Amino acid sequence: MSYFYIHIPYFSNDHTQDELRIIHPINPHWDRYSSIEKNEHELFVFSGFHTQKNDRDKQDLSSFFRKHYLDAPVKLRGSFAGVYWSKQYSQWLLYTDPLSTKPLYYAQTKQGWHISNSYDSLAQKIGQQIHLELNPLAVYHVLSYGYSLEEHTIIKGIYRLPIGHVGVLASVQKTEFVGPTSELQIRSIYQLPLESYDIGFDEAAEEVNRLFQQSIHRGFSVDQDMGRQHLVALSGGLDSRMTSWVAHSLGYTKQTNLTFGQSDSLDKKIAQKISHDLEHQWNFLPLDGGEMLLDMDIITKNTGGNVYYYGQAHTHRSLEQVNLNQFGLLHTGMLGDVVLGSYLQTQHNPTQFPAYSGASSTRFFHKLTELGFASQYPNEEHHKMMLRGLYGMNMGLLSVYNKTESYSPFTDLDFFDFCLRLPVKMRANHRLYIHWMKNYYPESTQYIWEKTRAKVTDKNIKIGSKSMPLNTWLWKVYEKIQFRSSTANPNFMTPIDYWLSTEQNLRLELDNYAKALLPSITTENELQNTLHLLYQEGNGIEKVQVITILAAAKRYII
Repeated sequence: MSYFYIHIPYFSNDHTQDELRIIHPINPHWDRYSSIEKNEHELFVFSGFHTQKNDRDKQDLSSFFRKHYLDAPVKLRGSFAGVYWSKQYSQWLLYTDPLSTKPLYYAQTKQGWHISNSYDSLAQKIGQQIHLELNPLAVYHVLSYGYSLEEHTIIKGIYRLPIGHVGVLASVQKTEFVGPTSELQIRSIYQLPLESYDIGFDEAAEEVNRLFQQSIHRGFSVDQDMGRQHLVALSGGLDSRMTSWVAHSLGYTKQTNLTFGQSDSLDKKIAQKISHDLEHQWNFLPLDGGEMLLDMDIITKNTGGNVYYYGQAHTHRSLEQVNLNQFGLLHTGMLGDVVLGSYLQTQHNPTQFPAYSGASSTRFFHKLTELGFASQYPNEEHHKMMLRGLYGMNMGLLSVYNKTESYSPFTDLDFFDFCLRLPVKMRANHRLYIHWMKNYYPESTQYIWEKTRAKVTDKNIKIGSKSMPLNTWLWKVYEKIQFRSSTANPNFMTPIDYWLSTEQNLRLELDNYAKALLPSITTENELQNTLHLLYQEGNGIEKVQVITILAAAKRYII
């Protein structure tokens, strides 16, 4: 991804205002898509990629925005963020793709407005003008969910453009400059749909297959148009499997599958078997020992501390070992199990639910409530999809964007929107997902699913209110007795609690990092006490959440 930073000064009647400042170094690997166009009538900045073949030419893309304006981000398919100023409209448009797979940040200071798709770049620029402070609400977001949520970010005064919205900022006298009292208007362009389709499994699966194939073609054709090879992440889960499998069935057979994890993990064994059977190239990148957990300062530069760095760290280490110049997109299965499946495990989608639903830790949720946190979504699935999915898991790719572009067919807006209109009772527990696999790609079902340690075709056994294959029951009992949690199991893909309990040097370095920085969190004594308590008593993920905050404070504040 090519980053950009824009400073829009305030208008001055005597024309003594600062000049408009634009920094946008184009990544040559993606210069076909990322662009900046500036003339006396308009300024257009686009970072990311799109899949509209008729508008691949940069000039056509700016014309596309000129024609459709506020509707342009919804009509375009891809993963992108940018800004557009038009003399005709006399206003700035801040935009991302509708699901905001590329976040966009902004801030207002005495010098004007600042906009960037790089949180680190924006924080560094703002930090040259004012003293930065931690945002307690976003800190408790990270400690509870693992991510800063909605418009809030880890630094006070820096905001994220909300998902499904654009920002509109009026300029003065048809110039690019804005008034000192200017306000950014946040306008909705897309909302998660409510259930509206009442169709059977066969009809739903047919449309799922059509839209998924369309999404696969959109993403993989980008590689072809660039003359590059296909790089596809592959694990033991269903989502990456189906991305690679369906693409293969559509003729995109020259794939390199990328797998990372513990050397003895089931993820490795399943991915290796699938890649071998499809005759793909296969790259395995071992994460044994958890050394990448010491990359907190590197990862913070990519995330700004708005995402707990644990998941980012292994992605960063893995991509460091890949020659990305020969590949196009990194294709993933991001969010597949909650788009074609659901975050909900029952057929009921309640409209009354606790605000902490979806949080990874509720230890300090009372603080979030005190700071004004409350759900603003009409049902629990939307709440979880927005907070855990789009604001959360989707941001797990920030370290990927530092090196290349990524795309999941499950977040193609046409596919995503159709699936969420289907009843939860159809999608819950992967009912429709498995029905689709069995009917359209039956050979893909003949591999173990890492989540259950069984094939999706294995017969379920009901005990009490739960129904699972026999192998799943036996594995869950064994893991509970032997390890208590999956993150303590050495055969898990990224067993953080196992690493911290067995790698003494790793644990010592993390402890020393926390010990050195905790006293510096002086903006709020209660927050310092919270971080200290969570690091001392928390599990591996909670410790990482604390270090995420400390690394952000170290980079921007201390």
